[in-house]
Amino acid sequence: MTKNPGFYTLGLILGIMTAIGPFAIDMYLPSLPTITEHLHTTEGQTQLTLVAFSFAMGMSQLFYGALSDTYGRRKPLLIGLSIFTICTIACALASSIEALIAFRFFQGMGAAAGSVTAYAIVRDFYTGTQATKLISFLMLVFSVSPILAPIAGSFIVSISQGEWRWIFWTITVIAAIDICLAYFFIPESRPAEKRQGATLTKAFKNFGILIKDPHIIGLALIGACNIAAFFCFLFTSSFVFQGYYHQSSSHYALLFGLNAATFFLSAQLNSFLGKRVGLPNLVRIGMSGSVTALGILWIYLHFLGENLYVFMPLLMLGSMCMAWTIPTSTVIAMEKYGQLAASTSSLIGSCQIIMGSIAGAIMSHLHAQTPHTLISGMVSWLIIAFLIMLWVIPKVKKAKIIAQ
Repeated sequence: MTKNPGFYTLGLILGIMTAIGPFAIDMYLPSLPTITEHLHTTEGQTQLTLVAFSFAMGMSQLFYGALSDTYGRRKPLLIGLSIFTICTIACALASSIEALIAFRFFQGMGAAAGSVTAYAIVRDFYTGTQATKLISFLMLVFSVSPILAPIAGSFIVSISQGEWRWIFWTITVIAAIDICLAYFFIPESRPAEKRQGATLTKAFKNFGILIKDPHIIGLALIGACNIAAFFCFLFTSSFVFQGYYHQSSSHYALLFGLNAATFFLSAQLNSFLGKRVGLPNLVRIGMSGSVTALGILWIYLHFLGENLYVFMPLLMLGSMCMAWTIPTSTVIAMEKYGQLAASTSSLIGSCQIIMGSIAGAIMSHLHAQTPHTLISGMVSWLIIAFLIMLWVIPKVKKAKIIAQ
C-alpha cells in the first residue's frame, strides 16, 4: 500500500497532478494564431477549442467528486489521467478544427480528475492553516505550468517550423509521467473504512446539501468570478499581445509567464498573511486590491493610452491580489464539510471552471482582441465577486477558520 510521501513531497506530486489541465491550455496558447492559419479557420473558432476543454473540465469535476467520495481517490485519478492521455493523442492527429474542438472536449473531461482528487487529498490529511500552506505550496508547483508552458509551446512551434501538433505529442509524454507518479506515489487517503455506506446516489445527493448552503455557494462564486476574470486574460492574451501589441510568440510567452509568476508567488504568502489577519480578512484585502488595480488600469486604457509598460505592472498587481482571494476562499469553504471534501472540492472547482468558460465564450463571441476589451471583461467579473464578498464574508465564523 502506498504511504503518504510527506508534506512537501505530497505537495510536489499533487501540484504536478493539478497542473496537467492548465498545462494543456498554457502550452497551447502561443500556437493559437498558427492553428488558425493551418486549419483555415477563424480566431473565434480556435478559441472554442479552449472553451470546449475548459467547460468539459468544469462539468466533469462534479462527476469525479462523486466517484472520489464513493470509491476512493486513486482509481478516479488514474482513470481520468488515462482518458486525458488518449484524447491528447487524438488532438495531435486532428485534421480539422471541428475534430480538434471535439477531442479537446473529451481531453478536458480527463483533465478534471487531477484537481478534484488533489484538493480532496489535501483536505483528507490537513485542515486550517496547514491546508492553506499545502495548497499554496501545491499552487507554487502548479505555477510552473503558466510560467514555463507558454515558453515551451513557443519553443516547440519555433523549432518545428510552425508544426503545432508537436505540442500535443509533448503533452502526451507529460501525461504518461503523471500516470506513473499517481500509480506509484499517490496514497489512498480515503480508505474503505471511511467509505462505508458511501454510494454514488448518496454522493450526488451531497451536492444538493452543498448547493443549499449559501456559505459554500457564496465562497465558491467569489473564487469563480476571480477565475472568470483570469480566463478573460487567458483566452484573449495571445491575440492582444501578439496581434495588438505586435509581440513575438516568445515575447508573449515571457509576458504571460511573468504575470503567472506574480500570481503564484503571491499565493505563497497566504499562510503567513492568513495567520496574522485571518483568512476572511485576507479575502477582503485581495478583492479590494484587485478591483482597485484593474479599475485604475481600465481608466488608464479608456482615457489616457495603451502603453504596454503601464499595462503590465497594473495587470500584475491585480493578479497578485487575486492570488490572495482564490485559494483562501476555497480553503474557507472546504473547512465546513470535512467528510465531503471531494464533493466540496469538485463543486467549487466546477463552478470556477464553468464560470471561466462562460467568460471565455463571451470574449470569443465579442472577438475581444484589444487591451481595453480584455480589462473591461476582467473588471466586470471582479466587481461581481466584490459584491458577493460584501455579502458572504461577514457570515464566516472567523474563530473556526483561523484555528490552528
